[in-house]
Amino acid sequence: MLNYLFQFFHERDHLLTMFDKDVTLLDRQIKNQCAPKPSYEVIAPLTCSSYFGAFSEQSELHFFATGQRQWLFDLKAEQIETGLKAQAYFESRCAKAFEQFRQTEIAQHVQNVGCEKLTSLSKQRRDETWRHFLDGTYGVCTTNGLPETIVLKQTLVSTIDRFLQHQPKKNNDVELESLLKVVNALDQVEPPFAPHERLRSSRQRCIVNVRATYLKS
Repeated sequence: MLNYLFQFFHERDHLLTMFDKDVTLLDRQIKNQCAPKPSYEVIAPLTCSSYFGAFSEQSELHFFATGQRQWLFDLKAEQIETGLKAQAYFESRCAKAFEQFRQTEIAQHVQNVGCEKLTSLSKQRRDETWRHFLDGTYGVCTTNGLPETIVLKQTLVSTIDRFLQHQPKKNNDVELESLLKVVNALDQVEPPFAPHERLRSSRQRCIVNVRATYLKS
C-alpha cells in the first residue's frame, strides 16, 4: 500500500517543499474550498530498530494527487482564493477540455461505442464533480486529478458502461475496434489503484473485464 502511494502521489511534506516561500498555500486553499483534500490519509503505528535501539511513534501521512501542485499554482496565477471562483474556473477548464475532446478522433470512437451524441454535463453533475474534486476522489481514480483528465475519465467510463448495459453482440467488428480505442484511452488516464481497491475499481470493470470479455486476440 505505502509503496503504491509514494510512487503515484505526493505526500504532504514533499508537496510543501514545492511551494518555496508560500508555505501556507496548501492549507489555505483547502480551507477556502478551492483545492482538493488528500486523496489518501494513512494513520498507523510506526516501529523501527537500529544500532541506537528501538523507536516507535504514531505516523500520519497525507497523500495528494500529483496534479495538486499545478492546480495550486494555476489558482495563484489566476488570483483565485474563494470557492465560488475556484468552481467557476474548474468548470471552465472542464468545458474547454470537453470541446477540445469532441474534435479528436477518439470522440468518434466514443460515439460508435456509446451509441449516443456527446453532450456536456448537467448542472447537477457539474456540482457533483466539483464536490468529488474537493474531496480528493479524482486523485484516487485519475492519474493526476486535474480537470482535463477528469473530463476524459468521466466520458470514457460512461461510454463503456453504456456499452455494457446494452449487452452488445460480440461480432460487430466496427464497434469492437472502437471499443478497443476507448479502453486504451481510458487506460492512459486511470491509475493502477491501490491493492485493496482494484477489484471494485472502474479499471477492473471498464478495462480489465472488458478486455477479457470482448477484446481477446
